[in-house]
Amino acid sequence: AGWLGRSAGAAFAFTGAGISRESGVQTYRDAGGLWKRYNQMEVSSLPGFVHDPEKVWAFEREFFGLLAGVRPNAGHEALASLQREGLVDGIVTQNVDGLHQAAGSRDVIELHGSEVHGVCLNKACSRRTTMQDIFGADGLWGSEDAELRKELSNQLMQVLTQQG
Repeated sequence: AGWLGRSAGAAFAFTGAGISRESGVQTYRDAGGLWKRYNQMEVSSLPGFVHDPEKVWAFEREFFGLLAGVRPNAGHEALASLQREGLVDGIVTQNVDGLHQAAGSRDVIELHGSEVHGVCLNKACSRRTTMQDIFGADGLWGSEDAELRKELSNQLMQVLTQQG
């Protein structure tokens, strides 16, 4: 750990799925992982979203449910502590679960985006919204009413096609 002290805060931590597994976040590729049930290009890309928004929203709802009640673990807490002590300057992660930030880390670069926040695709809006506000019981997409979700998908598609 001496090298970390000598780096004078010029060190970055790079993390992947393993750090969040201890918190109960199943990795995408494990047996029973989401990529066993979903094609990642169909549910994690804009072309997939435009082609079948209902499938994407189903995936997002399921992932939101998987993150419910998940908390940072000792690994997340340790990295946040190293940042506070000035030994680690930032974190680069492949994870989308927001657990580094929940542990108190700052300057987190999320290579694959975030499943904790959604961003409006309308260029005039670009508003960042928590997934709780989208999928929670009182959220826009939290309804179990399939007809309401279909109508919301149709409205969203109208916005996307109007932007060209």
